[in-house]
Amino acid sequence: MTTPSASASIVFLAGPPGAGKSTTAVETARRLGVKATDLDEVVERITGRSPAELIGSEGEAAFRERELEALRALDASENKVVALGGGTLTRTAARDEVRARGVVVGLELSAEALCTRLTAPENQPAGRRPLLADPSVDAIRGLLERRRKAYATVDRQVDATATVPSVSDAVMGAVEDTFIVPAAVGDRRSRVLVGRGIERSLLGAVAHIDPRRPVVVIADAGIPADVRARWLTPLSAFYELVVIEGPGGEAMKAWSMLGDVLERALAGNAGRQSVVIGIGGGATCDLAGMVAALLGRGAPLVFVPSTLLAQVDASVGGKAAVNASIGRNLIGAFHAANDVLIDPDLLASLPPAERRSGLAELVKMAALFDAALFTQVVEGAELTPALLARAIELKANVVRIDPYERHERKLLNFGHTLAHGIEAASDYEWRHGDAVAVGMAAVARWSAAEGWMTPDTRDRLIDGLTRIGLPVGVPRDLLNRAVRFLGHDKKADGSTITVVTLQALAQPNLREISLDSVRRSMIRHGGE
Repeated sequence: MTTPSASASIVFLAGPPGAGKSTTAVETARRLGVKATDLDEVVERITGRSPAELIGSEGEAAFRERELEALRALDASENKVVALGGGTLTRTAARDEVRARGVVVGLELSAEALCTRLTAPENQPAGRRPLLADPSVDAIRGLLERRRKAYATVDRQVDATATVPSVSDAVMGAVEDTFIVPAAVGDRRSRVLVGRGIERSLLGAVAHIDPRRPVVVIADAGIPADVRARWLTPLSAFYELVVIEGPGGEAMKAWSMLGDVLERALAGNAGRQSVVIGIGGGATCDLAGMVAALLGRGAPLVFVPSTLLAQVDASVGGKAAVNASIGRNLIGAFHAANDVLIDPDLLASLPPAERRSGLAELVKMAALFDAALFTQVVEGAELTPALLARAIELKANVVRIDPYERHERKLLNFGHTLAHGIEAASDYEWRHGDAVAVGMAAVARWSAAEGWMTPDTRDRLIDGLTRIGLPVGVPRDLLNRAVRFLGHDKKADGSTITVVTLQALAQPNLREISLDSVRRSMIRHGGE
């Protein structure tokens, strides 16, 4: 499998003056065999004056502009571990810059511990820190309180009271196997963070947005209470939460559910200045996306997808929808999440059937764009952060090119034409991933029969789906009902429909085919 090119290229260390950012950066970089950079030193190199001199002569606001210029000048190929200034994260533009380029780790100490460090002889002379000229405990407490939300915007927090080697150990553990995947939808950028144990990152994502009204949390009631508490408790110390539970699954995407959630959010004083958080599977993410798109004509959105299907598909790309009586996802909007937090550990509580269903979207992405990844998935590879990040990167690449599904993004519908019909015809008793697997198998059989796909590719795809326990056909009576819904598919255009086929693995095509021909072919090739 190709290593994700979107791996976090820079580790940024943040925290108050005296937290040990510079010394920890040097030690961490030494262990990694890369270069450590002190942002204050970069500013001094560019301007010829120290931060203290700049602040003294031009003021803090002007210094922050110079600091931002220095951040933007960093070459990610050379600067791998960067110690930020004590106040760098107080500016939104600076936070945007560091969050786009890497993982941000906060070094945390008590005011008393900071006072001890800052008054030590090696941290003299006076005037070295003009924004903290009085390093007393009370003064430091005041500084920490003023910057409380800024210091909360990090991805990870580590206790920096121990020795430098121990703190460096904690930093390396915090960023190990962690990836940042940028996913642009038009002019809106999503930051996808993939890693294990990233619950604290939810506070960082919301604090970066800094909502001025209550945070709306739309949660799948099936998520264990202790898991949900780990994600929400840090957030509740900073913001008022309006928590709305739903049953999960397609019931979340009823038109009436959307209206009910919006009414409850508004009753809780939420609005455009809120943040909407979706914690749950694909249906929960879809509903949360619709709520965010409509609340005050558009509120910021953060996803914590808890199912495999949601992690590799529903949470990335900006699509949001609810269902209509005649079909799935027919009422929707494009509203990309500001942040998506993907933790493989959330998959541990999934029922086996749900986890298996989610593998269909992984197979789909791999079959379309990465033959090596396809082999890994169908051979039962562990769902590591690197594997998930690669699948997300593949989707993000397509969405960036075609955000609103006018051409290339239609490729992501491989297997979905029949799948949506199966779901609707079964009253949504069929899981989405299971239906997609059947849809892909049907298209593979049809394509091989027409000469669009080699028999070897057909067999590899169907054998791969079968090997991981996914269905490759449906009962005849369900199939006959499913094809009646094909005319309502979003990809249908009058009497034709766009069908995604494969010439070979990682060689997809789009074909405009008459609706009648698609119906006949699905009946012929979609049965058990």
